Amino acid sequence: MQAAWDYAKTICARCPVLEECHRDTLGEDFGVWGGRDEHERHLERRKLPRKAKSWEPALRLAWGKELSRLRPKEAPVDWADIRRMTGITKTLAEELIQEWREHRKAQDVQAATVVIDLPLPSGPDFPDVRGRRDCWVRHNSRVADAHYHGQTADGRWIRVQVKAGRGNTLKWVKAENVRFHDPKPPVILEYVGRPDGPNARAS
Repeated sequence: MQAAWDYAKTICARCPVLEECHRDTLGEDFGVWGGRDEHERHLERRKLPRKAKSWEPALRLAWGKELSRLRPKEAPVDWADIRRMTGITKTLAEELIQEWREHRKAQDVQAATVVIDLPLPSGPDFPDVRGRRDCWVRHNSRVADAHYHGQTADGRWIRVQVKAGRGNTLKWVKAENVRFHDPKPPVILEYVGRPDGPNARAS
């Protein structure tokens, strides 16, 4: 068995995403993942609570956000399964989730002091609750929960991912048809064929 693991590690060593795999596969039960065998991952999991104390705030928040998604009020993932998937203990997970929730609460307070809702065109009202993604979007005569992908430099158009049929689709939406419930740092994208751009055809 060890010989097979050692051979697998030589293949892992050539992988361009070894670091990401090394980080994200602590919860795997069997075999070699991220260049580590089962015993090595077990040892790494035991070190996590101590290592987490020195993690950068951004890393702690990223883990807290992901773990909070695994523990919704309705049908949360069992703590034993979370440890198996991530290598993170219940105590550490609860600590990271609490940090993420406090961060979100602080963001909400800050957003409330700087965001001014402008008059919106007629259409379905936005829900007063948070969605599971980043923002509410008026889409196909309804309001959908969407992921934010970027925006134009002037902020008038927002690029979002919404569900379409059995899959997802990316589309540009006017900013007045978007309301964020999980604000993201702006990502500036070029909108080729923008309807109100300088090369748009006159109607």
